[in-house]
Amino acid sequence: MARHHISSGEINPTPEITWNDNRVTIDFTEYDKAAAIYFDELQNPFAYLPTGTFYLFGWAFPPEEKFGEKPYPGDYPFEQADRSKLRPEYKRAYQAVLKAFWDHLKEKGWSDRFILYLSDEPHEADNNNGKSDDIKIQMKALCDMIHEVDPAIPVYVSTWWYRPEWEGYIDIWGLGFNGEGDYGHYVTAEDMQKITRSGGRIWYTTDGNFCTETPYLALERLLPWFGYKYGAEAYEFWGINWLTYNPYKYGWHSYIFESQAPGEESWKRYPNGDGYLIYAGKPIGNDGLIGSIRLKQVREGAEDYEYFSMLGKLIKKADAADPALKEARQALQEALDIVNIPCSMGRYSTKILKSPDEVLELREEVAESIEKLVNK
Repeated sequence: MARHHISSGEINPTPEITWNDNRVTIDFTEYDKAAAIYFDELQNPFAYLPTGTFYLFGWAFPPEEKFGEKPYPGDYPFEQADRSKLRPEYKRAYQAVLKAFWDHLKEKGWSDRFILYLSDEPHEADNNNGKSDDIKIQMKALCDMIHEVDPAIPVYVSTWWYRPEWEGYIDIWGLGFNGEGDYGHYVTAEDMQKITRSGGRIWYTTDGNFCTETPYLALERLLPWFGYKYGAEAYEFWGINWLTYNPYKYGWHSYIFESQAPGEESWKRYPNGDGYLIYAGKPIGNDGLIGSIRLKQVREGAEDYEYFSMLGKLIKKADAADPALKEARQALQEALDIVNIPCSMGRYSTKILKSPDEVLELREEVAESIEKLVNK
């Protein structure tokens, strides 16, 4: 993954954590060794705090039980609970473990590279069980619980669209890259500006868009272009090797039984190729891992971003009288003009990118401008 400019997000093995008699014990020995490789050798920019430990809820569910403590009085799914009031025992356990972990990361000098992934798509209640107010309220309570440990802990939530009621609670917003959310919601450039003006950060969330049924692989290549233009510093994709069938034999996923809210289950089949960019080598007699064409385009897109960043910095410090400056500005602007929001989702990539040759031509123009400014 690192060779293709992708962070796994997870550092393994995760440390063993014990919460007993109001005392936290964490063995960081093997975790620290892995983290040193992850950051220093592989040069990954970000990592999640262990999601199995600190992730709290997804979709329309109540918060998960943590360290033997329930989030609310009563029984799951806590339908009568006041979602704004977490059990003191729950908060005490979660905060104690989080503080011990965070203090250790600060000692190691790694804390500025860690993100706490709190929740995945916390909007299903809007259309599923009518409990959207519960989700809105519990999100605030959980963010407060985390920030009481340290306001500097960055909370990430894949919201898909801007939710003004969570401004000041969520630190990193996972937005839909294309200006569309779900259920008729949309993300605008103005929404992004509201987030950044309030001190928030923007990532893109991309579920269901990296698929084998996307001609030109436009999103895999262009997502960093969207990020550079609209100020998203990263994007997250939910899986690298989630295989339900042998992909060398079948080009689709099996159905899975899935629940997005308490008491609501259904069979669902994810888009073809969703959840994996890497193939196992063993079925075709290879001892290693096989990178997909999509994976190669992900790397190309990341390197395009590096070109834009390099040229942008050179433009800022260039002599205003340099005749190459005008050409450089034009090259960068032309490249960014091919991505705009709103646009289609990734499965309709021919609507995003009419001609894949244009990407190569624009990158070449950017490269030439970099060389002209560097050689001054």
